[in-house]
Amino acid sequence: MPKITAEPRDDSTVINISGNLNVKNSNTIKKMLSDLNPETGKIVVIQQDTDNLDISFLQLLFAWMKRMKSKGKELEFEHQLNEEYAKIVEESGFINAIDNLIKRENG
Repeated sequence: MPKITAEPRDDSTVINISGNLNVKNSNTIKKMLSDLNPETGKIVVIQQDTDNLDISFLQLLFAWMKRMKSKGKELEFEHQLNEEYAKIVEESGFINAIDNLIKRENG
């Protein structure tokens, strides 16, 4: 099961994402992300302790982060994954896409 939590920390909101992050859970993940509405100007997304991960999850996460960027949020992204899942994230082009999104002045 996917797990997404939001925790206020100083001037930012830390979003922790873990669990089973695959297409089978995409509707649940989409709902969990859409229910998040961080009020701080900065959002730190940390992906960790993943049981499973695929491209569908990365697409949902990117869309959500893009929406947050368009609302003027400052974004950071970290992944603390085992080698197999880190490779999926990096080789999918997700890191480059997120880096480009984060660097944009306007969403």
